[in-house]
Amino acid sequence: MTQTYCPFCLTPVSGTVCTNCGRSVYYDSSPHRLPVGTVLSSGKEQHYRVGAALGQGGFGITYVALHLESGQRVAIKEYFPSRCARRLPDGRADATTEGDRLYESGMDSFLKEAGMLAGVDPLPSVVHVLDFFQTNGTAYLVMEYLDGMPLHQKLAKEGKIPAEVLMPRLPALLRDLSLLHQAGVIHRDISPDNLMWMPDGTLKLLDFGSARSMEDGRSMTVMLKHGFAPVEQYQTRGQGAWTDVYAMAATIYYCLTGVIPPTAVERLDNDTLRPPTQLGAALTPEEEQALLWGLEVQPRSRPANMELFATRFLQSMPANAERTVGQTQEQAVDQPADQTVVHTQVQTEGQTISQTQVGTEGDTEAKTEVQEPPKTPALPRDKRKLLLLAILAAAAVACLIFYLQWRGSRGVLGDFSYVIQRDGVHLTDYNGWREQVDVPDTIRDRPVTVLEDELFAGEDKLTQVTLPEGVTQLGDDLFRGCSGLQVVVLPGEDRRIEAPYDLFDGCDQLRGILADPGVDLDVDLPEGCRIYETDQVDEVGKLTKLVVGEEQVLYGLTDQEWSVLLHVPAGITELELPETVEEYTLRYLAEGSIADPEGMERLALADNCYFPYSMMDTLTDISTLTITRGSLARDWVYSCFTALAINELRGSGKPQAEPYLPLVELAQVRAQELTEKYSSLYRPDGADWETIQREYDEPFSYMEQEIDLYGESEDNGFLECIVESAPSFVDEVSKGGYVTKVGAAEAKEVLYYLAFLGTVD
Repeated sequence: MTQTYCPFCLTPVSGTVCTNCGRSVYYDSSPHRLPVGTVLSSGKEQHYRVGAALGQGGFGITYVALHLESGQRVAIKEYFPSRCARRLPDGRADATTEGDRLYESGMDSFLKEAGMLAGVDPLPSVVHVLDFFQTNGTAYLVMEYLDGMPLHQKLAKEGKIPAEVLMPRLPALLRDLSLLHQAGVIHRDISPDNLMWMPDGTLKLLDFGSARSMEDGRSMTVMLKHGFAPVEQYQTRGQGAWTDVYAMAATIYYCLTGVIPPTAVERLDNDTLRPPTQLGAALTPEEEQALLWGLEVQPRSRPANMELFATRFLQSMPANAERTVGQTQEQAVDQPADQTVVHTQVQTEGQTISQTQVGTEGDTEAKTEVQEPPKTPALPRDKRKLLLLAILAAAAVACLIFYLQWRGSRGVLGDFSYVIQRDGVHLTDYNGWREQVDVPDTIRDRPVTVLEDELFAGEDKLTQVTLPEGVTQLGDDLFRGCSGLQVVVLPGEDRRIEAPYDLFDGCDQLRGILADPGVDLDVDLPEGCRIYETDQVDEVGKLTKLVVGEEQVLYGLTDQEWSVLLHVPAGITELELPETVEEYTLRYLAEGSIADPEGMERLALADNCYFPYSMMDTLTDISTLTITRGSLARDWVYSCFTALAINELRGSGKPQAEPYLPLVELAQVRAQELTEKYSSLYRPDGADWETIQREYDEPFSYMEQEIDLYGESEDNGFLECIVESAPSFVDEVSKGGYVTKVGAAEAKEVLYYLAFLGTVD
């Protein structure tokens, strides 16, 4: 018999709940991920048992794992580039047919950078690399497991961080980043989602999937996270320690203000970056000036390394740094003959940034100079004329091309890159990190009509996406690798959206698509996922939001501030419905919301909910239905039984009775009145009982009541009352017509009272 393991703590389990960590062992793993319990061997007599996936990006999947030799919990990153990798039936990773060369070259780089990181001495503020190896058709990087909260989640939950809370936590982080740079490593992806707020309040840098060595002349891939990526990161060269300085400064800016800085390319033309103090950050003028220095758009204008930035921003270098802080870029450094000199140059923006390390036995200084490029010798007069004509001709051609093909202009808005075409705006790239994304409806006053191939591919942190109102085409592999996607929203009525049939392939967590009426989207949906139109539950209002609850149960919120049960997946045997969902009272159970009623052993209804009369057959298939005495839910069930009894006696071919919510609520009022002062003809204030209908705006043309009493010991008293009273509502009433709306309610004092009210349309 195969042993089962808890996906989260890797303890052997035999039931549905782990006895070690107390969590449900249910884990819906995507097919492209390693199965829980897989054992990986490093070839160094080190073995790791793999558990649940912690996250997935464009280049790999990170799992929780257990080091079998020591019992230590670790994190393992698997090289699995979503654009060119696939999972074979035996669990091994392999390249797709068209991505073989890209897969192999990427794995070589992954292993090279893993070795580089493993060679760095442990730093308190940087996740420690423990091991790396190649097996299973791919490569793995083993790191220490961090049990903290990602910074972007902390900000989303608690809001911006006050300066007095954040600033004391920065010296150690900036110190270790500086030491990392000295070891020849740049991170290239510093952002709030790659910093962990640890339980002790410290910050820890993680995810070195984009890290590279600072080797002279080496071309680097373009890695972008708009708002945090500096301008030089939009090209393959010119990156260095100053690249991490910008990203770190942008992250600090976001933590203090709650506002993501404008993208670096946007700031080239029109710098709209607001000083952080204008957004509420409590910084001194010196601290603000230093932070803005780190956010300078041009590399030559910002600090050349992390220690320069730390010195200015924190007013003193972090404690225990094993070096002396260098001078600023404008200062010169004399070079004694007995000192060792290391000189590096970086070409950027037509200038040379020259940095010199000077020191003797650990005492070092850093000098950075900006060298203007040499002047070009003057050309002869005739050649200058020819050059001028050539420039004018080229300008004319460029203007003509721009005039005729303005629709091909490109740009960046927030997290999205776009190109303007004749049919509207096409979104070509996404570089965000949010869990919930609202795609813009328009850019530069033009509708967004196309989301191009692989726009969100590999974004496993994505849980909800709202698409543009005017979108008409969704590209191939748009959501490939979006294993955490739960909800998609499609606003805009009466339109057809072209999309590949396998649009949501691999989105196994997808539970619902919320669409306006008339949206035509012909795609294959994952098991348990449905398309819900906003007017689907008119009884309680228009659906405005889908919410995934515990055990993947799907709820909806409406514009009348009610919540609705939309879907209970098959396999759930017991469920207690919440009284509220996101502070909205649970009011309604939608038709077909229980996927497998016969497999459900117990369902506890929320006190204030009701359901379509047609669902009675579904609910009676459930072994045990738990309802609170005196609740609307219980009285609604009584009313359904009343209608069933009347219809059975009345037979087919005659008008059928149904429960009616206003009558159920009136019956509740009437039953309670009977416990205060019993009278079949009058209310407690002496008014005729029929005046009760004035409690509602819609007066009924005719109403009659039936009252029954039964003792507390009569467990099935209400059912007997229904059977006995139903004949009173079967035949036509004296004014003509049949009772078609009924309501029943029970109230308790010394005796139990069951009051029936019925009306004729």
